[in-house]
Amino acid sequence: MTRRIFVFVALIALMPALLFAQSEKSVLKKADKLIAKRQYKSAYELLDRYDATNDRAAIVLKKEEIVLNYFSLNIMHMMYALDDLKKGESLDEIRGSMEKMSEMFTFESDSLLLRLLAKNPDDPSLLDGHAAYHYAILFDYGEEMWITYTDSVCWHYIEEASNANVSAKASYLLGLRNTYNADYPSAVRNFKQVIAKDATMWNAYYNMGFAYYNMEQYREALDCFRESYKGYKEIGYKGDAANAMGMIYSKALGNADSGLHCFNLAIQCDPTNLYYHLNRLELFLSMQEPAAYEQMITCWQLAMEDLDNENLFSDVMDMLNMFVEAGRWEEPLAYLKIRADSSESTFEKAMANLYSGLLMAGEDNDAVLYLIRSKELFSELGMDSVVSDIQVFIDGLDH
Repeated sequence: MTRRIFVFVALIALMPALLFAQSEKSVLKKADKLIAKRQYKSAYELLDRYDATNDRAAIVLKKEEIVLNYFSLNIMHMMYALDDLKKGESLDEIRGSMEKMSEMFTFESDSLLLRLLAKNPDDPSLLDGHAAYHYAILFDYGEEMWITYTDSVCWHYIEEASNANVSAKASYLLGLRNTYNADYPSAVRNFKQVIAKDATMWNAYYNMGFAYYNMEQYREALDCFRESYKGYKEIGYKGDAANAMGMIYSKALGNADSGLHCFNLAIQCDPTNLYYHLNRLELFLSMQEPAAYEQMITCWQLAMEDLDNENLFSDVMDMLNMFVEAGRWEEPLAYLKIRADSSESTFEKAMANLYSGLLMAGEDNDAVLYLIRSKELFSELGMDSVVSDIQVFIDGLDH
């Protein structure tokens, strides 16, 4: 009898904890149902009511899933707008709308996960969640900035997640860091870990290809780029993989035909990508293809449409240098002179005059006339730094 009373009392003492555990499971299940119905705001609010202080790992991780994947607007990955989507409404249609500014939720994934990891450093779900956060922000900030600003504590947990083999994303992040630090053998090992855990992370194949390329293991690099090309669904990524194969075939292996085939595949994926066209132009010139002239015109037209490109001036100069090195400088000069007179765009006219003058410099007295005309046009556009650079070049010619 005494034993039964003891067991009964013990059960009563445990009941709140048991009920709370069941309640957490129930809340998570309800949240998943709301997510399936695309009721993202309601799902987050349900979780936040249950654990407003963000002390429960499973709840925090579910909140993280919502804010990282289903936000309408995010600010520095600390404040998020979430919405319950209406029938027929798409998240892509409303994402980024500044109208959502008034409905922001504060959720600082990184600091919250680090706080929980400090108490439970070996928790595989927290390690995986921490890596998922860094994987998500990587694409917004860019590799170099992300690697530079990620602190040692975060790297420690990323390494732990990779070593414990609980997160393909953690191994991917380490692979990027090792590539950035030119430790290519370690990067290859990291990317192989990723693929062993998740063979659909095509970025791992792609970046492993670059690691092999830098070790001059070109066949292995080709295999990696080929796998990423086959796997990528996004056209832009497919184009980059095809372009990388074209560079290896044409430059490292001296196989012009295969290189051209790959550049053509890349251009089919993205016909407006200037760099794919520049690579094909360089190959055409090396093959002495008559099509190089038409390819040059395409490159020029794409450059003129991409005025936000900070490398615009150097990209055009690279294109012209290809012709100069191939001994065919008359062709671009003839085209540039036509555009210098006939273009309706002030910017294009300025560029055409500038590069006509540069190509003619030291060979023709009219070079200075073209350069002065370009200076006047750039002045009209308010591009004072370019005007100054042109004047420096003209002064150098006079001497």
